[in-house]
Amino acid sequence: MTELNLVKGEKVPLSKAGSGLDKITIGGGWDIGDNFDLDLSAYLIDANGKLGAMTNVVFFGAKKHSSGAVELDKDNLTGIGEGDDEKIFVDFSKIPADRTEVYFGINIYQASERKQNFGMVKNAFIRAFNPADNAVLAKYDLSEDYSTATGVLAAKIYRHEGGWKFQALGEKLNGTINDIAKKFQ
Repeated sequence: MTELNLVKGEKVPLSKAGSGLDKITIGGGWDIGDNFDLDLSAYLIDANGKLGAMTNVVFFGAKKHSSGAVELDKDNLTGIGEGDDEKIFVDFSKIPADRTEVYFGINIYQASERKQNFGMVKNAFIRAFNPADNAVLAKYDLSEDYSTATGVLAAKIYRHEGGWKFQALGEKLNGTINDIAKKFQ
């Protein structure tokens, strides 16, 4: 597959039944100033659009879903360096049958206390790539004006005709990871 740079709302297939692609990595990257801490998180959602228990959220405080399907690599506190600042590993074969979507958010830790907003973040993106060969399957640059938000629901993957698709979202958010989770209650 060739790399696809998506626009807001655009969708791209990641895997089809029998394609051999059973794992992907979701990478998030950004450039920030001093005293910023951005966090990548995942929300495993059921067919009714509901999260259910907070155990269906993967973030710096709960780095691995109980199924083993979704796992945060590490919590990068600085955003220094090129490429992905944080990564979430996804194993399609382990996602519970009752979970049909996985949303990925990026938000600023303690944004209200620090008087920070996502508009202060530069060069932010989210991407999906094949961990076997690092081939980028989809990338979405978060370049619109997010100055009224402390985070963004950047993308989601969802079940589609026996496989999985990636969709660029770019939805402005405010609040903590717990506040974002309330969106799915």
